[in-house]
Amino acid sequence: MKASHLGTIGVALLMVLLSTAALSGAQTTAPFGSIAGCVSDMTTQRLPGATVVATGEGVRRTTVSDDRGCYELTDLRPGSYRVTARYPGFDNVTRDRVAVMPVMVSPLDFTTRISPVCACLRVLGDLNDQWKSAEAVLHVRVAASDPDQVHPVGYYRHIAAVLNVFKEPPGGVSRTSPVDVLQEQSGGSRLPFDIGQELVVFLKASGIGGFVIVNDSPRLAGPAANGMVAFLFDGGRIVEAPLDLTGYLGMEVEPFLEELRVALRRFQPREPAADFAILFNNPGCHYEYIDTFRGTYSHHGAKAPVPFTLSEEQRRTLLAAIMAADFFELPASLNNIPGEARYEIDVRNDGVRRAVSWSGSSQWYGSEAGMGISQIMGVVFKILETHPSVQGLPARGDGCNGGPPAVR
Repeated sequence: MKASHLGTIGVALLMVLLSTAALSGAQTTAPFGSIAGCVSDMTTQRLPGATVVATGEGVRRTTVSDDRGCYELTDLRPGSYRVTARYPGFDNVTRDRVAVMPVMVSPLDFTTRISPVCACLRVLGDLNDQWKSAEAVLHVRVAASDPDQVHPVGYYRHIAAVLNVFKEPPGGVSRTSPVDVLQEQSGGSRLPFDIGQELVVFLKASGIGGFVIVNDSPRLAGPAANGMVAFLFDGGRIVEAPLDLTGYLGMEVEPFLEELRVALRRFQPREPAADFAILFNNPGCHYEYIDTFRGTYSHHGAKAPVPFTLSEEQRRTLLAAIMAADFFELPASLNNIPGEARYEIDVRNDGVRRAVSWSGSSQWYGSEAGMGISQIMGVVFKILETHPSVQGLPARGDGCNGGPPAVR
């Protein structure tokens, strides 16, 4: 009898302990909440089949609106969420810092618009081509989204901390202040990047307050393809890359960043100016030679070369024209024709020297290379017009008809 009595007490004690544990668990586990609403277009027409994604509190939940265009995201831990509604052919719409409370439904309706027709130009080519097309190349970490800031129509505004600047944008960028990166959200776009994610992004300055990502429109890449020139990092490797640059997927971050540093040294020489020599030689008519390697200038009417130097501002202006023309990528000869007037530009910058020559009747003037060379020559001519060393020389006739040189 005693043993049976003790057994009964043990079972009862075990049941009490289990009940207490269950009660304690129920008291310490916060009840879940939910987000619910409907998705409509600008005419208030409901959109069945819209995808709604909630991200926050360490989870991502996805659902689809029903035949009434309404949805519900359930079993969400209390906290703050970013919620995006997506529908094919329409702009994504995102709401930040949506509060979820225990055992409550947070109402959240979305109104979206038809995405406009894309009048975009896709930049093709390798990393160097993308570099030359972009106005800025930054390594950033997505830091926040300010709900008080106005999101431009069709874009999501990220606030990003600048980790590295590989290509300085016009007007510069602060290494200590965040930048606004605008990610397009037209039909078919991916979800906005998450806070904490690191990217290298190729950007263009925008008149809508910040930088836009190059080739961001999904219509440039096709369905389910990433066309934007942005490289997403995770676990020390590249996990997302542009459509034409998928060979970088899986590459470790540091070697990739070093490749960008090489591009920086190649396309943005650190020297503040270039040394150059420019020759205009039409045999028997016109001769003009500027040589900053030796610091001299001479022309058809001058008896001897005269000292010639450039100011720092003139050097920087010239260097900008040289780099804008991709001068170091041009062929050495742009259609030289024997017996015709010959022109040559010889440039040295950052330890690299390049000479490019052409004939007076060459047909390349209307090409991209020709326009770049013309820009360089325009800068040089402007310098010559006001340079004190040149002003003191006899008039620069071309030797053929006594007028100004034909190259002018």
